[in-house]
Amino acid sequence: MGIVCGESELSGWHQERCGDLASSVFDSMSDDNYENRENFNAASLCSGYWSKFAAEEKVRVDQERAEREAAEKKAEEERIEAEKKAAIEAAEMEKRRAKEEAEMKAAEARKQAEVAADELKAKKEEAERQAQEAKKKMEEAQAAAEAAARHHREALANATEAVKKFNASATNLTTRFSPNATAVPVASNVTANVTK
Repeated sequence: MGIVCGESELSGWHQERCGDLASSVFDSMSDDNYENRENFNAASLCSGYWSKFAAEEKVRVDQERAEREAAEKKAEEERIEAEKKAAIEAAEMEKRRAKEEAEMKAAEARKQAEVAADELKAKKEEAERQAQEAKKKMEEAQAAAEAAARHHREALANATEAVKKFNASATNLTTRFSPNATAVPVASNVTANVTK
């Protein structure tokens, strides 16, 4: 039986049960070979061996079942724990994504605000430049108007002076050629027309 139970095909609990059978057969045999061949009590051997085998198998099966249930329970707990961990990681990733998105939107808003501020500054500078140009043109127009008015006053003064000289010359001529005649202001209309 030692050779049979030592075969490589038998391993684990099979080899262990073969060894138990060999021990039971050996314990049931007597020292007399004839008695063992002719009067061997196989029924006693079988009932004893199978009772022990069934009891040990029940313990082994119960132990395997308990180990399998414990492994399944552990696997279920690990699965639940992994799902919780995955849910937490997903929530954290969503939170990070939302935070990054908010930061990107804030950065974009800042960028747009800076662009708008730059555009406003440029428009303000352009408006100030246009106001300066308008002020300069107004000052130039005012200076030109003042120069034109001054020129007009000078021309009027010159014309008035010329009329006075002309009238004085006309009076001198009139008195020289006709001493009794009254002097007629010839250029009075000219002065009136120049002043209009």
